[in-house]
Amino acid sequence: MVILWIVLFTGILYVVQAFIYEKYWKVGVLTQVHFRQPAIFEGEKGVLEEVVENAKALPIVALKVKFQTSRNLRFTDVTNTVVTDNYYRNDILSVMPYRKIVRELDFTGQRRGYYCIDEMTLVGTDLFMQRQMVSENPCHTTLYVYPKPYRHQAFSLTLQKLNGEILTKRHLMEDPFEFRGIREYEPYDDIRFIHWKSTAKTGELKVIQKNYTATKNIRIFMYLNHSTMIHREEPLENSIRILASLVENYLSLGSCLEIYSNCEDCVTGQIFSVKKMQNAGYRENFYKALARLDITKLHTFEENMEEKLFQDINAATILVSPYGNADLQEKLREYVWQNDSFYWVFPKRKDDTTVIHEALERHVLPVVLEGKEV
Repeated sequence: MVILWIVLFTGILYVVQAFIYEKYWKVGVLTQVHFRQPAIFEGEKGVLEEVVENAKALPIVALKVKFQTSRNLRFTDVTNTVVTDNYYRNDILSVMPYRKIVRELDFTGQRRGYYCIDEMTLVGTDLFMQRQMVSENPCHTTLYVYPKPYRHQAFSLTLQKLNGEILTKRHLMEDPFEFRGIREYEPYDDIRFIHWKSTAKTGELKVIQKNYTATKNIRIFMYLNHSTMIHREEPLENSIRILASLVENYLSLGSCLEIYSNCEDCVTGQIFSVKKMQNAGYRENFYKALARLDITKLHTFEENMEEKLFQDINAATILVSPYGNADLQEKLREYVWQNDSFYWVFPKRKDDTTVIHEALERHVLPVVLEGKEV
């Protein structure tokens, strides 16, 4: 008889608790994941915080918390994980009443990109762990992994040569909009630049002295494309790192930069370009844009860049491109015939057999890639 009552009580308890958990298991359960740092550079470490709170008197014996993110974020803790095309995590937690659990998941940003976690899946159970209740919880956290500027020793020498070529030409062109001072009139001066107020005041001809700006205004084009049928991502990713290094270099020298590319932003869908970049205040937005570049969505040179290249044939112009096929070289030969201040930074693999046309040879600065390094 006692056994019968125990069985009956257990049955009633099971039915009642199943009803309660079915209706109330999710009430007061708060979950969240967020990246502690909004941005890191390639190779740097970050932390993903996982927060689970049970703000009610009903305990949750077993709660599965599932989410997924990119496999390009390598997590230190690989328990309860599956890595295929993405990183899938499935944590099982026991959350007592009015308890909050915070877990820190360390990871390394292996590759440039813009990463999001937009949803978590919760799977709760009853006291007897016989029934499962599923809930999809929206969340939103993002991480930028910036490209690490290219720092190899061989490229440092290339950069020094490039600086020497551009910076030594700074006195070749005056900027009519930059005022530097007033000086005595010389016979070779243009009368349009006479400063009449100073002339009237001193009784002697005075002219406006202008600054030289050939070193300050630099255009950088980044043209990404594959030179062979085998689509290797390494030269394209290193081209982005080289662009970051060039921008850091010329901003430190006080240059004003224009940047053009043939690559789409994965968020906005717009082709990445910067009309004017003159100081470090632009740096964060620039790196965010580089992180969002989608190298699978590339536009042709003729469609996007050819017209911009020929718009200003007097500016110092740098092209960063791992693509060296004959069609591009033909366009570049036409350009250097009009503008000698042109430099092609050419990232290439050790086994690259691209033949550079003799008209372009002195304009090319090859960068032999050492491998997939960050």
